[in-house]
Amino acid sequence: MTALCALTLLLATPPPTPEPEPAVAEPTLVLRPFVSVTNLQFNDDKPAAPLTVSPNPPLALGLAASWKGLGAAVSFAVDSVGGDAGLAASEATDFSLFWHGQQWAVDLFAQRYRGLYEDDEDAGLCVDATLCGQWPRGTVDRYGGTVTYVWDSAFSMRSAFAQAGPQKPSGGSWLLMAGADRGTVSLPAAGAPARKATVMGGMLGGGYGHLWRSGAWWGAVLVQVGLGPLQAEVYGGDPFWDLGLKTNLKFSGGIDLDDWFLGLNGFADRFGQVGDQGEADQSSVSWQTIYVELFGGLRF
Repeated sequence: MTALCALTLLLATPPPTPEPEPAVAEPTLVLRPFVSVTNLQFNDDKPAAPLTVSPNPPLALGLAASWKGLGAAVSFAVDSVGGDAGLAASEATDFSLFWHGQQWAVDLFAQRYRGLYEDDEDAGLCVDATLCGQWPRGTVDRYGGTVTYVWDSAFSMRSAFAQAGPQKPSGGSWLLMAGADRGTVSLPAAGAPARKATVMGGMLGGGYGHLWRSGAWWGAVLVQVGLGPLQAEVYGGDPFWDLGLKTNLKFSGGIDLDDWFLGLNGFADRFGQVGDQGEADQSSVSWQTIYVELFGGLRF
């Protein structure tokens, strides 16, 4: 009888609850110094007088810092990587703010370039200063922002592009995007008013992002496309409205060892009119950028 009571008591006693595993601490402070190269172009595809201008592609040094996904980055040109036969280095300053949560991401930017040169469609940036237009005091000012919603938290922009947390397992997600962009190019000439062109607009769209991870190595890609109204005012002409298109392509890859990381970031974007105006005296304007960055960093 005693044995039966003991067995009954044993069966009625719930098994001990296992101790929960300690949570992995989320890094709070991330520092990411980087070196970058930017190729920016403003295109005016007016059939009667097409024009493409660029800064001498700047080589820049910068630093990004973030706290739990909220951060900022700033960079300054230290040299140029374009032709050097009489072309002075362009000044460049690039500033950005970002917040990358689990499913929302906000990216804001402001850029200023000084020292512009005319591009040749066939040869690229002029390599002989005597053969192309130069605007040493010419400036480009661009600013804007993008808000992205990640449909599936299997993909993290915070991990893939800001390195604000350890890399997640491989996964992808569809994205929703809203953005706004404004750019102004000013080409001052001696004894004459500066030629100015301004393009601005807002876009709605979507895209897809995917992160691949194998051990400590990772790679990520993101594609976004948006459409919306665009307004342009070119060289003192009447402002006009048109359908605008914005495209973003981002990529990232490297090695991540939790406390430190090394990698490569890059993007290509285009913002401008969907098609040509079709008349000889009407402009068809757009901005396009190619950017590559080498970085390293620490998490604390």
